Formats: sequence, C-alpha cells, structure tokens
Amino acid sequence: MTLRQLSSWSGLTCLIIIAALVGHAAGGEGSGETLISGAGLAASVLAALLAAVSAAAVRGWNAPDRRSLRKRARLALSLAAAQGILAALLGAAEPPSAVQALLPVLLLAAFTATLHLNLRLRRLVREERGAGEPGASAGHACAAGPGVPAALPRPFRNLVRGTAVYAYVAVYIGAYVQSASTPSGCAGWPFCGGQAIPEGSGDNRMVWIHLAAQLLLLLLAALVGHLAFWNYGQGRPGLRRLGLAAALLSLMQLLALAASAFAADEGLHRLALAGQALLLAGWFGVIACLDERASTGRFG
Repeated sequence: MTLRQLSSWSGLTCLIIIAALVGHAAGGEGSGETLISGAGLAASVLAALLAAVSAAAVRGWNAPDRRSLRKRARLALSLAAAQGILAALLGAAEPPSAVQALLPVLLLAAFTATLHLNLRLRRLVREERGAGEPGASAGHACAAGPGVPAALPRPFRNLVRGTAVYAYVAVYIGAYVQSASTPSGCAGWPFCGGQAIPEGSGDNRMVWIHLAAQLLLLLLAALVGHLAFWNYGQGRPGLRRLGLAAALLSLMQLLALAASAFAADEGLHRLALAGQALLLAGWFGVIACLDERASTGRFG
C-alpha cells in the first residue's frame, strides 16, 4: 500500500467511524428495539477492520517517521477494536447505562486517534510531492506565516489537550443521561421546572448536570478560540480559523441539545441527536488539527 493509499484508507476509516457514531446516536432504544441500530453496529465493526488494515500496512512500511506512525496506528486500532467489541456486545444485550455510555466515548477517541494518523500521513504525502520544502506550504490553512515560530507555547497546547480530555467526560455524561433518564425531563429547558438548579434527584437533576457539563465545555472552547484568534493568531490565519471553528461548533452542540429537548416527537428527537453527533465529530476533528498545529506548526 502506497503512502497516498494509506492516507486515503485512514480518511475512509474516519468517515466510517462518524457513520457509526451517528448510527448509534440516532438508533435509540425502546420497547422491542435493540440498543443500537444495525447500521451503527455494522459501521463499528467495519471501522475496526479498516483500522486493522491500516495498522498492518504501517507496520510493514519503512519510512523515517515509521515509529511515530506505528504508535498512532496501534492506538487507533486499539480504540477502534474496543468500540467494535463494545458495539457488538451492546447489540446482543442491554448492559447498565454506565457501560452503554462508554460507546460514544470510544467512538470519538477512535476517530481522533485515526484522524491524528491521517494528518501525519497527509503531511508525509505533501512532503513526498515537494510541498514540505520551506515556504511551499505557507498558504495552507494550518501553516504559520513567515517569521512565525512553528510550535505554540506549552500552556496553550496543554489547554487544548485538557479541553479535549474534558470533552470526553462531557460526552460520557451526556450518553449516560441519554440512556438512564428521560432527555426531556427538564421541563422549560434550559431551566428544570423553572429552577436554575433543581432540587432533589432523578431525571431533572441528571439532565441539569449534563447541561452544566455542556456549558463548561462551551466556556473552555470559547477560551481556546479566544487565545487562538487574538493571542496566537497573528500571522497564523489557519490557527484563527480553527479556534473560531472550535468555539462555534461547541455552541452549535449546545443548540442541538436544546433542539433534542424541545423535539415534538421521537423522530425529531433522534434527528437532533444525530446532528449533535455530527457536530461532536466535527469539534473533535478541529481540536485534533489544532493540537497538531500547536505542536508542530504544520498540518498533520
């Protein structure tokens, strides 16, 4: 498998993982239904198989960057295999909500790891074409301008990665609430029964915790976007666009959450959940590119 083919293969794996994420989000659960849709299950298993092919191809490939590529490919394979196994188990049984909530987290982690691999492969493809020469990629969306240091300060890189880690926590909370409670339990969203902080326990409190987690994620994404745009964006137009996209996608996720709460019927509710899954994948994709850009100053 050539370098370009391997890059395309990993990109296809990313798309299949997104399809699995959307399928599981929209599949829903209920009387007489399986926990996840058949399409989501098929996509999960296919993603694991594609990741295995990528890992095997990278393992047998000799290149100056082969150690880093093999490490990324192994991580992507491990996460893709884990989500595939969990998806198969969920399709055969109905485990506790705490276990069900792990599936979207594993899917997003597998997507992010595979995307990191794809970004590095795309960089190598460009270098193979001669685009890696000084000044050749100056106009790229993730390339720094002339005279701008490549890597960004460590505190900013840590903030980006910390925000990504917290995002997994927020996703887990949301998935747990979705499987363990009634998403529309908070009447009068965003307040629960007219209360900013609902009393007692039950569905109202769980949905409120999910909302609070999403609001905190929005604040963190806004901080990342602000720093990327105003503090470190001088001479880095690609970085500015990524920071702005991270903040906007986080806001759109919150709006999708509101849409799912106000959905009049089950079909609209599932459509809103599918939209939120797509926005999540887009947000994690932006953060992955932002992390690569902050570390190397180059796309991938």
